[in-house]
Amino acid sequence: MPSSQLLILLVLFAVTIADHSAVPNAYVITMVLAKGKQLNPYTIFGTAYGAVVIYENAVYWLGRWMRTHRAPRWRVVRALVRGTQTVSGVMARHGILWLVFGRFVAFLGLYVPFAAGQMGRGYPTFLACTTAGTLAHLAGFGIAAYMLGDLVHAYIARIGSGWVGGGVVVLFALGQGVAYCRRRRGRRRVSEDGRLSVRQHAGDEPEDQQPD
Repeated sequence: MPSSQLLILLVLFAVTIADHSAVPNAYVITMVLAKGKQLNPYTIFGTAYGAVVIYENAVYWLGRWMRTHRAPRWRVVRALVRGTQTVSGVMARHGILWLVFGRFVAFLGLYVPFAAGQMGRGYPTFLACTTAGTLAHLAGFGIAAYMLGDLVHAYIARIGSGWVGGGVVVLFALGQGVAYCRRRRGRRRVSEDGRLSVRQHAGDEPEDQQPD
């Protein structure tokens, strides 16, 4: 394999580990450019799949370990704990759906494996759900991106790579802005639901009986 292709796959692997929820950007871009770069789509798929599997299994077992141990003071772990507080409530009600389809939700999908570990989900269930979800996620985006490769290359030749690259950057920035707004709205909704649940729980408690 040429060194340039190997470098592309290494970058794909490294980026996909931390960026595979919602639209897996590096994976989609690599699939689009596969024909022009003479890359095997199955190799691209395998590279992205391996990155996702390593991340989700590592984070799941970290969550299981933290059920009985004190959390390390790592920045990544603190971020996982904060994100888990957002998704643990919905996972308690729709656990299987979130394990399979949670990766389609921007940002929050990265915390689902950690939340599953902390909540004590059995590993066979987690493995079956995460495998099905990862295959569906990567196959759906990968097939579409690879099929659009010829069209994209035609537009690149017609418009120019500079303009196309600038357009990709603008679209990526817009996507990140929308994802940020959705994350803030999701956190606000979860916070409001939590306060409402506390109030309802307090209202359900029996009042102290007064002495006769």
